[in-house]
Amino acid sequence: MIKFGYERQESSLLGVIFRPLAEIYIKKKGEEKWYRVLMIIDSGADVTLLPSMYAGILGVDLNECKKQKTRGIGGFADVYITDMEVRIGGEKMRTFVGFIEGDIPPLMGRTDFFGTFEVFFKRDEILFIKGDENEN
Repeated sequence: MIKFGYERQESSLLGVIFRPLAEIYIKKKGEEKWYRVLMIIDSGADVTLLPSMYAGILGVDLNECKKQKTRGIGGFADVYITDMEVRIGGEKMRTFVGFIEGDIPPLMGRTDFFGTFEVFFKRDEILFIKGDENEN
């Protein structure tokens, strides 16, 4: 079981809010270097999204990614999707990561994460439990 917490943040609209954050590591393409990324756990996002400025750091050439149109709160945007190796807790896995222009926070989407783990949003913590952990 992997546990994450909520981060207290100020909102000009809502006052104090608590955002569900996960710490994951993303492996740089072509190297054995891992980068720590704090992400908002977003059960409404299909795929994990990072600002496009992360692409160079992670060794991703956007011209080699699959370009896809997406629609979100801000309207339509181009997303550049590639397959990457990530680590959450002690678990390594591959997942699709999309890179998008603009000022967005890193978002952990459902694809692969929510398929590998059962995710529970509790009052004080977020739990990621692998299916075989529940069988004991």
